[in-house]
Amino acid sequence: MFKEMITAIGTLLIICVFLYMVYFLTRHLGKIGKVRGNAKYMKILDQMSIGQDRSLMIVQINSEYLLLGATGQEIKVLEKLEEVERVNEGEDSNPELPDFKQLMEKLTKRKK
Repeated sequence: MFKEMITAIGTLLIICVFLYMVYFLTRHLGKIGKVRGNAKYMKILDQMSIGQDRSLMIVQINSEYLLLGATGQEIKVLEKLEEVERVNEGEDSNPELPDFKQLMEKLTKRKK
């Protein structure tokens, strides 16, 4: 009976280690896949996911900017852009969201 219990605990331990390894590898291999290569003549300026296996990208090729739509099967040029303007995510773009620093100050004052 003691030998059977050790076998069961050992099997459970092996399964737990295997599941942890799968979790660890999927988390870190997903990050490695997003590493961008070094290209001489083109650069991905921005990328936004718009659904499962769908994204929009702004790509600079020499002095030309392209808006690309990418799916799992294809990549299409959606628009040739004349210039690219950065979108600031400051207080002006979304006034209903409170400032993080102000929220933290309020929370720390409550706890005192």
